Amino acid sequence: MSRPGYLALDIGGTKVAMGLGNSQGKFLAQETCPFRFPRGPQELLRTIREFLNRHSKHRPRAFGLGICGPVSPYTGFLYNPPNLPKSWHRRSLRAILQEGLRIPGRVDNDVNLAAWGEAWKGWGAQGIKSFMMVCPGTGLGGGLVLESQLIRGSHGFAAEIGHALVDPRGPKCGCGLKGCVEAYASGTGLAKLARRYIGQKLDGVELHRLALRGHRTAKKIFREAGKALAITCANAMNLLDVEAFIFGGSVTKSFSLWGPEFKRQFFARLISPVRPKILISKLGTQAGLLGALRLAIESSRSKVPACPAGRQGHE
Repeated sequence: MSRPGYLALDIGGTKVAMGLGNSQGKFLAQETCPFRFPRGPQELLRTIREFLNRHSKHRPRAFGLGICGPVSPYTGFLYNPPNLPKSWHRRSLRAILQEGLRIPGRVDNDVNLAAWGEAWKGWGAQGIKSFMMVCPGTGLGGGLVLESQLIRGSHGFAAEIGHALVDPRGPKCGCGLKGCVEAYASGTGLAKLARRYIGQKLDGVELHRLALRGHRTAKKIFREAGKALAITCANAMNLLDVEAFIFGGSVTKSFSLWGPEFKRQFFARLISPVRPKILISKLGTQAGLLGALRLAIESSRSKVPACPAGRQGHE
């Protein structure tokens, strides 16, 4: 096995996963550490440096990083991510980390990278070449792979499925709009619905336990989440004609509560006679980290992905 030479980083809502791996997708050093976004990008840099110091025999030649929210893979800029503090807004994480770590690297949306990891070492390795990755976690993100290629879009913001409209009169989303699917089918969305309809401050895990004990309103909230996901995914299927929808993220642990309603509503709304596969990620929490590793490998071979002239956006 070749010497590990790439740094992979996957930043979640409450933690950061870090790994040092090689071009075959093998990790020889890996850690997950608690992380709080209010501390800002410099705190992230400090956390990464400490990890590298603990594994100093593995010197990375490039990094790849996945983070939630709209992020340009062409500039590395975060553009007003709805679930992050303002200290992260309109900042180039690529520039901050390249300067702080003194190695080249690239940044992309976390679910884009989860989809890319799945295409590389998960369901993609078993023949699924075109799929939509849907990851309900703290927020709700999407990633699109067509014919084994990650689709970023003209500006780098493709597949932001979490802000697809379900009901314009629905609950308020973290982005400021009403009725986004994320407001129904994410950890934050479920918690807000629990406060509204149950009158208790519950997170997604606690709501899950309550539903399993037979609480009617808790069970109804999960069914509504399944319906919202079904509407969104059926629209995506009618537009894109993919082979499969692959679900990752923490809310997949509650699939028994929302999955049946999702399938019933989803298949009823399709125009195509083809029934796409509904799959759970083979890689689990490793999908994003493997995608970040793949991004680091690509970063070491080229500078940044090509962006059509005039479409880079404004820094």
